[in-house]
Amino acid sequence: MKGKRTVALILSIVFGITTLALGGFSYWEYLRIQALTNENVQLSGTVDIVRQQAQDQKDEMDAKYAEKDTEIAAVQATVSELENEIANLNNQLTEATTQNFSFDVSTASAGTIVSRDEIDFSNLLQYFTSAEIKENDAVYTRIHGKSYVENDNIALSDLRYIKVLHYNFEHQIQVGELIMNASVAEDVLKIFNELFRSEYEIQSLYLIDNYWTGDAKDSEASSIEHNNSCGFCYRAAEDKSSLSNHALGLAFDLNPQQNPYVYTDKKGNAVCDHENAKEYITRDDVRPHMITDSDAAVKFFGIYGFTWGGDKSGSKDYKHFEKTLNP
Repeated sequence: MKGKRTVALILSIVFGITTLALGGFSYWEYLRIQALTNENVQLSGTVDIVRQQAQDQKDEMDAKYAEKDTEIAAVQATVSELENEIANLNNQLTEATTQNFSFDVSTASAGTIVSRDEIDFSNLLQYFTSAEIKENDAVYTRIHGKSYVENDNIALSDLRYIKVLHYNFEHQIQVGELIMNASVAEDVLKIFNELFRSEYEIQSLYLIDNYWTGDAKDSEASSIEHNNSCGFCYRAAEDKSSLSNHALGLAFDLNPQQNPYVYTDKKGNAVCDHENAKEYITRDDVRPHMITDSDAAVKFFGIYGFTWGGDKSGSKDYKHFEKTLNP
């Protein structure tokens, strides 16, 4: 009995001392406070981790947004450049549409050299014209009794005087003229328009009357010696047995020096009748202005139903294009 009292006394003393040491708090309150403190420390650590994770995510998002901002800035710069280009093109278009092009093909003589600045390349068709030939007008006066004579095969009203632009052998823009049958005049205008657009070179393009010597055959020779390209001339064909298609305005000879009429003589040799064209009899060594089956002229004349003399069997007329009309 005495021992039990001793233990109770000791416990009472310990509890009292502990209570005093803790400022009046009970031991159990101390333990609870200690647990709460530990929990708070743990929560603080968790909060720090979450805060760091949030900061990391924010930094990552900021980096992505910065990258996107850079991409957006690059796109905006490209858009700005394109807008400037469009503005410049619009200004050029405005200048082109308001520019006063001074050249008038109707008043220019054949052979006139024309500056590119004088030409409206957005409206080239205005420089390719066809007109009727009237008795006693300027063209009639030039051709009457020469390339044109009264006949039973073709009337003056069946012919058209055509003016075009072409590039010469110096690659200058030059006015050209020719006479063709009215039935093919519109096609011829389109052909020469295409040749001009492709910058095809024709040395000269005058009426054969500019080289008239007194008769059609010799005048044709004179025109060829000057490497002149031409269309209508009332004359016989090469074999002299019928009218040439030139006599009907249905044929055109192009750069005749480089593209001669080649035939076989009695000795079996390939020959031509013009001294200035003899170096072009052999066609294996293709040089500038020689017409081949891949030539632009063959292409464009062919589109509008003209045949090329270089495709003929036997004698070859490399300069010659002609069209046969359906009866």
